[in-house]
Amino acid sequence: MKLNRQKLIDFEKEWLSEHPNKNENPQEYESLLNGLVDIISKHEYEEDNRFVTYGRRDFLREEFTKYLNEETFSGRGKFNDAFVDLADYYSGDTWISSTSVPKELDLDKIRKEDSEYREEGIICKQEIEIILEMIEEYRAKLNSLKDDNSTSIKGRR
Repeated sequence: MKLNRQKLIDFEKEWLSEHPNKNENPQEYESLLNGLVDIISKHEYEEDNRFVTYGRRDFLREEFTKYLNEETFSGRGKFNDAFVDLADYYSGDTWISSTSVPKELDLDKIRKEDSEYREEGIICKQEIEIILEMIEEYRAKLNSLKDDNSTSIKGRR
């Protein structure tokens, strides 16, 4: 069975409503990541050449890593900021700019195919691999907190 991205979105909404103090204890995110991986592991994935990482997807992936490495903050806390980018990635909240696509490619065709891919709502193999990489990167940062014996990190103001 293929994974419809709405399953991840619904799980996230439920989890967020049950964890209002997640910014005070970033370790709580581990249960969210575990839940996402559990859902992901119960599905099959196929490659889909309509999926591309141009535009917002590349931006989200890059910004996600910057947040986890404390290179930038919104004030909500690095773990929350990184999670927002992860959630935007799997929710399909994307756009493709003309400057993000190599000039030799057909921008209109890429946008059309990407739109079809998003509207279908099924997550392909290429996308799930990126999402899993992001989850593992997130876990590594959470594990570094355990190594530092730190259980509470708040965002800078």
